[in-house]
Amino acid sequence: MDTESISGETTVICNIDDFVINEEIHDEAKWLTKDELDSVNWLAADEKIVNKLKIYLSSKIAVSACLLGDNCKYNGKNNYNEEIEHLLKDKEVYKICPEILTGLSIPRKPVEIKDNKVITQDNEDMTEIFLHGVDMAWEKLKDKNIDLAILKANSPTCGSKTIYDGTFSHALVEGNGLFAKLLKDNKIMVISEKDIE
Repeated sequence: MDTESISGETTVICNIDDFVINEEIHDEAKWLTKDELDSVNWLAADEKIVNKLKIYLSSKIAVSACLLGDNCKYNGKNNYNEEIEHLLKDKEVYKICPEILTGLSIPRKPVEIKDNKVITQDNEDMTEIFLHGVDMAWEKLKDKNIDLAILKANSPTCGSKTIYDGTFSHALVEGNGLFAKLLKDNKIMVISEKDIE
């Protein structure tokens, strides 16, 4: 049996030749492909490991550039995540920032999504500019056979599952950022740094 730990967790990756379910412990077991992992309603305690497993099983991964240390946030800073960098060793990584592809400056006004529009705090509509950046990012990635995307949580561009609600009060609502939605619509799995913490 070969084993490899996933980022210091107690879970190990094992290669086995034969598998028999112990019916005294489990009622059911099934094999899942990487693309089927989200078909299970995982317990909260298991979700982090499952998301790390998605990274382990992927070979080509798109990542928000700010998570890898690029100073491309609206405030000119980054969201560097050491654990993500560690998990991505030996992977083919495509750093991407749709907001930078728009040609907007660094720093720039923060934006949030409200009523399906990307707006600044003074209500300037930036939707078309941000959609253009998303289109450019997709053009860069669409032929790369990306397995997975790790995108910045809560961002109006990259957020998945939750985004800021458009009030600039740090309140969250269910939803996806523009780029995360596009990737999901194209059947690419998307997780955030919050999904592995």
